[in-house]
Order: sequence, then structure tokens, then C-alpha cells
Amino acid sequence: MANIEFAGYALDENGDPIVGATVNLYDEDTVTPVRATTTSSSTGFWSISHATEGKFDVEIVGDTKDSSNV
Repeated sequence: MANIEFAGYALDENGDPIVGATVNLYDEDTVTPVRATTTSSSTGFWSISHATEGKFDVEIVGDTKDSSNV
């Protein structure tokens, strides 16, 4: 099976990039274990490539107290 790519941008409420945000990939409706992790770039862009089929949740943890599932 080919890798599945998850990608997006970590942006704050003003639309500005969140640089260095931690992005975690979990199996759907779980919080452990983290299947993959990465950090956002200077533009807020992040990308995770994963080889296992399934349903997943993505958590973005920025430099504020907020985190969000997308």
C-alpha cells in the first residue's frame, strides 16, 4: 500500500502561521500512542506521511494554550 499523506497549515486566529507547532497523528478517537509527529514550518505548513490504512485524528499544538483537532 502507498503512503497516505496528511498535510495542512497551522494558523492562529488572525491567519498568521504558527511556526514550530507540534502536529500529532493518532488512531481515530484515541490520544495514545502517537502514530507520527512533525512540526510546522516557517509558513505554518506541516505534512505527515503514514503507511497504515485506517481512520485518524490530527492534533495541532501551537505556542498557545489552545490545541485543536482537525
